Amino acid sequence: MSGRNDLVIDGKKVSGAAMTIANGRVYGGYSLLLDVDFEAMEKALKPNRKKIESKGIRSVRSRVGNIREHLAPQYQGITIEEFKDLMVCQLLQIETISQAKRYDLTEKDWQQIDALTERKYHNWEWNYGNAPQYRYHRDGRFTGGTVDIHLDIKKGYIAACRIYGDFFGKADIAELEGHLIGTRMEKEDVLATLNAIDLAPYL
Repeated sequence: MSGRNDLVIDGKKVSGAAMTIANGRVYGGYSLLLDVDFEAMEKALKPNRKKIESKGIRSVRSRVGNIREHLAPQYQGITIEEFKDLMVCQLLQIETISQAKRYDLTEKDWQQIDALTERKYHNWEWNYGNAPQYRYHRDGRFTGGTVDIHLDIKKGYIAACRIYGDFFGKADIAELEGHLIGTRMEKEDVLATLNAIDLAPYL
């Protein structure tokens, strides 16, 4: 274990962890890097810094490795399913996966799961409203000039807006910025706000 609760082999991180506490319960989980495409992982974990600058908790940079390269020769060709079965056997201290007690969800279980999903998780507020505060930046060059937009996002809504550029509008750009404040940070919501405004005086 490393100082940040990561699992490491020879100093290389081979796991990722997530944990939360809710209603007096602790929920946690680990992912294990058996055989990862590091190039694909790097692309997935590195957002375009020009577009977004998060204020959320950032992962500590660490060298990562694959578990497979540390396995004994007889396990080098192991599949993910076989690896999972071996992990279960080790954790439960059993000889074969067939000895593991299995719980099959009942129809009632699924009904309760579906009801909870619909009530709590299938909504924008859960998926995006609790996101950490962050800053969003986009710029571009258009026929009328350049536009440089900076947004502060809090709980999924635009909390502050600054628009810069070399365009010459007749109206105060601060009015347009004010219209965007309070808008949900979703494409359709931003477009709806902009479509309800005559943009010509500003740009």
